[in-house]
Amino acid sequence: MVGGGKRSRSSSLMGNHQKCWLWGRHAVLELLRADQWHPLEIGVARDLSEPELNEIRRWADRRRCPVEMWSDEELERRCRAPDHQGLIARMPEFPYRDSQEVIAAIPKNGWCVLLDGIQDPFNFGAILRSAEVLGAAAAFVGMTGQSPVNSQVVRSSAGAVLHLPLARAATLGAVARSLQAQGMRLYGASEKGTLAPRECDLTGPVGLVIGNEGRGISAEMLGLCNLLLTIPQTGRVSSLNAAVAAGILCYEVARQRCG
Repeated sequence: MVGGGKRSRSSSLMGNHQKCWLWGRHAVLELLRADQWHPLEIGVARDLSEPELNEIRRWADRRRCPVEMWSDEELERRCRAPDHQGLIARMPEFPYRDSQEVIAAIPKNGWCVLLDGIQDPFNFGAILRSAEVLGAAAAFVGMTGQSPVNSQVVRSSAGAVLHLPLARAATLGAVARSLQAQGMRLYGASEKGTLAPRECDLTGPVGLVIGNEGRGISAEMLGLCNLLLTIPQTGRVSSLNAAVAAGILCYEVARQRCG
């Protein structure tokens, strides 16, 4: 059910610079408004609008963050992206939350997503966007085989990664066991599933497990899932993109909770 969707990216687009730079007006302004992940430096085009420039300077003054005025050519040289829209930010490593603190903060009947090795940053961001929009309390990732949070994740999540509590743990299995110890049931998205999402009660404490684009859910996480769900398909393609499957499952959780 979940597979494919991992697109190849050129080294110029997906290189190490993405760990350092975030760009685009919406992405950078949302970053500042969320006030969770603080830039080390902000670069702005000389023709940036006065209201946007004033907002940036107010934030930067509070955080003692330098703001530099650069030409379009200099902005592109630094972030290596022509679509910077006149605004870029140099970033430190993303501040993942502590997994145990996030688990403790999940409401009694809240739900979350566990991402088991999502490698494509566009899939990663799209899943976080669906989860945040549809009411998830948190998202969890492991440290092996998982895309880091970079500019592509921020942009494809439409800023959701800045608002949805995102925790990273040494192993996702440890997170799964902690969630189950607090009464949460884990539902994995898999071709091996026996029930469609609509046939399952998803109104209680629920964790949705979304597997890697190629291999699916790992053997360890499959063994920890309380139940495997499959999305009914009638076409010839063997599986859904991981982000699409996650969006369908997130919607079903939200739909059932809306009565």
